[in-house]
Amino acid sequence: MTGEPGDDERPDIMEAEKLEEEQAPLEAEEVELTPSAGEAGKEHEVGEALGTTGAKEPLEADDGPLMPEKDIMEAFMANRMPLGMMFAFFILAQLFGMTVTTLFDDAGVRAIEEEDSDKASYAIFYFIFILAFTGVILWLATRHPKGIRYIFLGAVGMTLFYIFVPFIWWATDNSITTTSWSLALAICLIYGLVRFPEWYIVDTTGLIMAGGVAAIFGISFGIGPALILMVAMAVYDAWAVYHTKHMVALADSVMEQKVPILLVAPKKKEYSFIKQGSLQDQLDKGEEREAMFMGLGDLVIPGMLIVGARFHLGWGVAFAALFGALVGLTVLMSYVLKGKPQAGLPLLNGGTIGGYILGVLVFDTGWGISWQL
Repeated sequence: MTGEPGDDERPDIMEAEKLEEEQAPLEAEEVELTPSAGEAGKEHEVGEALGTTGAKEPLEADDGPLMPEKDIMEAFMANRMPLGMMFAFFILAQLFGMTVTTLFDDAGVRAIEEEDSDKASYAIFYFIFILAFTGVILWLATRHPKGIRYIFLGAVGMTLFYIFVPFIWWATDNSITTTSWSLALAICLIYGLVRFPEWYIVDTTGLIMAGGVAAIFGISFGIGPALILMVAMAVYDAWAVYHTKHMVALADSVMEQKVPILLVAPKKKEYSFIKQGSLQDQLDKGEEREAMFMGLGDLVIPGMLIVGARFHLGWGVAFAALFGALVGLTVLMSYVLKGKPQAGLPLLNGGTIGGYILGVLVFDTGWGISWQL
């Protein structure tokens, strides 16, 4: 009498077990060759800030974020010197602008007349002017790149002159002396930029311009028109970075001509802005850059509301707006360190407006908003 074979004697089961034993080493090798999401995150390159920021698209892990939280903190620590400089630049420019509002107002240094400060049409006009000027620069970059240098140096020189005027007028109370000294100081800085455009000269000039222009815009625009211009510029910045992607090309042209409409934060002491190559080439090659960059617009546009809050509503709301801007800057830097292209103004302007709202509610100053066409 014959019985059914046991499980260990059935040929189909024995063949299946033998096949599993043969495949096990292959599966082990595949597991060893596949990196974890955390290891993949560590391979991402750290991006740098660029005015309205642009950086190389990183490789994404199949599961999880682009860069684990631990790696973001490591990136912050590895870039603590340039990041610290970026935050210091932003704070110094805003403090400078807030401090000199009364001085500039007394000297009559304004972008528009005082009686027109609440007219929304001026905010729209300046927005259109910025778009047109950007278009001209992009056109010159392809046709006459050296022309960009002369245009920007002329604009920088004229801006510096008007920024120096209130200080000299306050010290001398003499129109001839004020004009002469303001012109001489502006020429000296322009000469330094032409002869030796190293990063510390560019940063010094850029900080003076950022704080001064923020002060001029802050006392010129009422809170309402300032909000209109900030929202419009944030939308444009996002469109220029994410849709047309022409912001890197614009920054590349400006950097090639070594003009001070951005701030430079070196990662190494031996860094030279004079030897800085093309940003676009570095992005295309996936190279890590030796410095971080921030456009002056990222200081001036949110600074317009920060300084305007100081001028119209007082120090409390101004510092609340500054706090909001720094929160936005922190979030911006966290995105940049993940290697994502990131427009700066949506976060910076959004944080500034949020801080302004918080300040108004806390200090009960009133909104300070009035509208005219």
